[in-house]
Amino acid sequence: MVRVTTTDDPGAQLVLIVDNNQYAIMRLSQVFTQKGWRIEVCEDGDLAVDSYVQHRPDLVLLSLDIPTMDGHIAALEMRESDSHARIAFMVSRNQRQLAADATHSAGAVAWLEKPVTQSIIDGNWDMIMGDIPEAPGLEDLDQLYPEDVDDMRAKRDDEDVVDVTSAMPLPAPLPLLAALPPPSTKRAGKGLRRFGFLSLIISAANTFGAFGILNSTCSSVQCTSDATRINWLGIHNIGNEMGWSLPFPTMGIPDYVALGASILVIIYAFIRK
Repeated sequence: MVRVTTTDDPGAQLVLIVDNNQYAIMRLSQVFTQKGWRIEVCEDGDLAVDSYVQHRPDLVLLSLDIPTMDGHIAALEMRESDSHARIAFMVSRNQRQLAADATHSAGAVAWLEKPVTQSIIDGNWDMIMGDIPEAPGLEDLDQLYPEDVDDMRAKRDDEDVVDVTSAMPLPAPLPLLAALPPPSTKRAGKGLRRFGFLSLIISAANTFGAFGILNSTCSSVQCTSDATRINWLGIHNIGNEMGWSLPFPTMGIPDYVALGASILVIIYAFIRK
């Protein structure tokens, strides 16, 4: 059980959020914080019933799939203790039919599809705060009540702890290994510097048209001998005019990127050293 303080007004309305999904709890807490409500949070169906009896919240947002006691039975328990309990179920998309049946049985005011957002709350607010139906499922509550709920409570409240050290002997400790020397970064740094300088040389040389000799591979009639700078983004079109441009001072964005990236690699390599 987690008590969430959202307002200093003790007369503010109280919502009980019952879900074992922390993200859903956080999202709904934010929604009702903005509405100025006080918030009570519970992750267990059985404890949710106790919390309802103790606090009598104005609204219960109840997930059907919760531990110990499912949301349907928990809702019927709440309705049995208070015929005016206002309950809205929260279910996943694949539980629509189950939600409709539980809503009718427990006399819930609505069922909301997860994830329940502020827009879903606001869009169904009139129904959520509307008239509370009868709960015909109360007549069958004794048959619906899970037989193993006491066992689940005991498991939740006082699980048996097994001392594994007494159950079996501990294995012999592993022999200590000699400490390995830290990996050397000198070789990697040296290689990175070489790569940076080589990239810078190639990028600068291309900017000034040093690879214009490859222009002879251009078979298009639109290719000119003045276009000696390779277009890096169009290098796959080196056989036509799309792969070539005029040299410096004409430059394209890829040329600036290539030069800048090469310089950054060199700087990083020296810093890493």
